[in-house]
Amino acid sequence: MIGLIAATGLRISEAIKLRCRDVDVMACRATARMTKFFKSHYVPFYELQLALEVTISIVARKCFTLQM
Repeated sequence: MIGLIAATGLRISEAIKLRCRDVDVMACRATARMTKFFKSHYVPFYELQLALEVTISIVARKCFTLQM
């Protein structure tokens, strides 16, 4: 998660709120929804590998939460 924040400039709260549906791997961007001032914006990923890692991180976090 720290790598995601460092590579994209997302705020911590934006990174935590990301869901799989928010990551567009083909377009190499994510949608940060309802951020500061209740707006949404696109966050570009400059490498496809980073976008895939973000998606995997989100899925892993979701699976970990369901197991607890």
